[in-house]
Amino acid sequence: TRVLGVKDSLVVEEGGAIWNVLGGSVALQGSATQSSATFTTQAQFDNSTKIATTAFVQRSAGSYRGVEGTSGGFTLTNSDIGRAIYLASGATLTLPTPPSLGCTYGSAITVWAMGSICYLTPGTGATIQGVDGTNIPAGTHYSIGKGQFREFVAFNSGIWQEVANNQLPLNQLWS
Repeated sequence: TRVLGVKDSLVVEEGGAIWNVLGGSVALQGSATQSSATFTTQAQFDNSTKIATTAFVQRSAGSYRGVEGTSGGFTLTNSDIGRAIYLASGATLTLPTPPSLGCTYGSAITVWAMGSICYLTPGTGATIQGVDGTNIPAGTHYSIGKGQFREFVAFNSGIWQEVANNQLPLNQLWS
């Protein structure tokens, strides 16, 4: 039995007592499901064998998922993963441990200082590891100057590893 969806097609030929399916969209397994106009986008860190929507693929393809601007104190949440986060003058961003956010290894955030000095601080049990390997433990601050950015990747259970920044003088970036 084949169920035809709204835009399905079916090519058949008579084969005596039965009809043989030769082609058309219903010849594909699950075609009635595939003709649906909308599908459920899986959770951000879903690593199963479920079908991925284009929204899920776009979110995981390296593009920023969105932009978040903040001033004052701000604690990173699961919905901020994959975003570009802009900090106003004097703002402090707290980075909890990646597992507490449901992050998988390789989840990333990018932080820009839009105002004068801004700060990052590791949450309880978290460590920020600078691009040079320096650990910034909980209870301390990591400064970002105006116009600078930092990119961090969830590295392991409690570490946000800095993988890129623009702290170097311009003449050192292109030498």
